[in-house]
Amino acid sequence: KGDISSYVSNNIIHNYNIEILELSCFFMNEIADIALNLKKFKKMKDSLNVAISIHAPPIINIKNDKVSYTFSENLRWIYLIAKELNLEWITVHGFVVDRILREYERKYWLIDLKNRIDNFPIDIKKLILIENGFGNIFPKQSDEFNFLKRKLILDVAHAYIEGGQRAIKDLINCCKPQQFHISDVNDNSRHISVGEGKINFSFIKETGMD
Repeated sequence: KGDISSYVSNNIIHNYNIEILELSCFFMNEIADIALNLKKFKKMKDSLNVAISIHAPPIINIKNDKVSYTFSENLRWIYLIAKELNLEWITVHGFVVDRILREYERKYWLIDLKNRIDNFPIDIKKLILIENGFGNIFPKQSDEFNFLKRKLILDVAHAYIEGGQRAIKDLINCCKPQQFHISDVNDNSRHISVGEGKINFSFIKETGMD
């Protein structure tokens, strides 16, 4: 909102040598804000000399046993944003539920998720990176990503909450993540600053990635 380019430039870009900004499109009002203000965001992108990605809403959302497809419902706007801002990628969760799933339900929604992604327009499909979830946010485990055969953006905090250091290593070994969301986690909070929580980040060197 407002003149964010000067704030980002002064406080983040120059201090941390940021090359890509990820904009939140997780909620409908955020998608609308970007789609209706593309000139502002293009100007910001050019003035900061950064690439842009977005964090889109889940592809499937299941609440009170009612299903919504927020990503698909906003596909025209997401496509417009991708085209006009020349997005580097689109971060997205597969499906989110508000209760514990039975095994057959988990498999059903994984199949539905795979089919839906396969049927997205090629210009959108090639940009999608699926972020691993935790709890009732899927996919979250290596077997699920192996089934989907989609590129992974590894959220380290999510993986640690789901299964500790082993879960992080399992996802790295099975999926070779394209990108990382790096933050720490402790008993009370997630997505805190690196070094303030429990995660051992030595795994990054083991990946051989920059």
